[in-house]
This record gives sequence, C-alpha cells and structure tokens, in this order.
Amino acid sequence: MIICGGVNIAPDEVDRIAEGVSGVREAACYEIPDEEFGALVGLAVVASAELDESAARALKHTIAARFRRESEPMARPSTIVIVTDIPRTQSGKVMRASLAAAATADKARVVVRG
Repeated sequence: MIICGGVNIAPDEVDRIAEGVSGVREAACYEIPDEEFGALVGLAVVASAELDESAARALKHTIAARFRRESEPMARPSTIVIVTDIPRTQSGKVMRASLAAAATADKARVVVRG
C-alpha cells in the first residue's frame, strides 16, 4: 500500500491501469518518499516493443492520459520510467523496493505530471 496525502493507493490497481495501455507489456508502481505528501507514486513500465526516445515519450504521455481519466489524482504516477524488466523474487512477486531504489539513483528519469 502506498499512502499519498492520506489516501491509500493499491499498487495492483495502479499496475492494472498502466498495463491496459497499448504498448505496455508490464508495469509496476513503487513508492517515492515525499516531504509534502508522505509518498508519491512512481511507475516502471516495460514496453511491448523497443522504443526510440520520441516513442518512449509518447508512451509516457499516453499512460499519464489514461491515469487522468481512470484514477484519483493521488494515484497518478508522478514519475514514469521505461525499463527493460521488472525485478521479481523467485516466486514472481514484484520487488517494489528495488524499483524505488533504482529510480532514486537514476537522475536522468523523465517526470510526467498530469
């Protein structure tokens, strides 16, 4: 559970919305610590095909638009990153803490606000 501004956000629901976008093979959200809201939602996405920079930007904007239509404002990802794979445990569970650590270390991420 991600708690953003006092709102409980179910990671599986965020993942489901993102995975409903054409061009997204799989997605996993993670928590980004934030002083004002407690946490923000980050989203890692594996594209269904290799993307150039322009196509990656377009996919991120398409994902952001879907969240504007289908989710509460607090559940919308503040950061969307395209990754090659989603880290998982041996049993297949998403390693959300690993995604958060990698995103925090990556200073070149693209931020999409909606």
